[in-house]
Amino acid sequence: KTFAYLLPIIARLQEQPNAKALIVAPTRELALQIQQNLIKLRTPEIRLYSAMLIGGQSIVPQFQDLRKNPRIIIATPGRLIDHLNQKNLNLTQVDILVLDEADRMLDMGFQPQIENILRYVPKERQTMLFSATMPQEIVKITSRHMKLPVSVEIAPSGTAAQRVSQEVYIVHQEAKKDLLQKLLGQYHGTVLIFSRN
Repeated sequence: KTFAYLLPIIARLQEQPNAKALIVAPTRELALQIQQNLIKLRTPEIRLYSAMLIGGQSIVPQFQDLRKNPRIIIATPGRLIDHLNQKNLNLTQVDILVLDEADRMLDMGFQPQIENILRYVPKERQTMLFSATMPQEIVKITSRHMKLPVSVEIAPSGTAAQRVSQEVYIVHQEAKKDLLQKLLGQYHGTVLIFSRN
């Protein structure tokens, strides 16, 4: 998914020397992953400087990175707003805006920050919004902040992946761990477990 927007961004920035891209991600872990993928795409011909603005790190080195005039900015909403409030950052040259995992950003309560960020970027821009689900809040954002949006779905909502069997176990809260241990004993190979917290 990350390459689905990084490759077109790189191509466009190579063609337009004054253009910039802003990628907003809900967590610093995802921002780091995006930065690592961007580094993989660097070659002697492609030397697009980037800056990563994430919480949990000192703001001073980030400010120094911004002074180097990065073409690609990868940021989490809170830290991006911090830099905007401190006037460390000008987003008027952003031609491409990516909202990655937009549904997660809304689940985490970042809608006010996203709305605030959208006020700083030019109205004439390309906006790409990636989301595992399409909640009503995202539909509202697309209708307010996008011109002629195009929706691309990998699979219709609610579609189960092929060759995946699904099972549901309804158990009391206190029986969950015992059931999980029993299931892990039955299935061999890689297991992916999703947990609320």
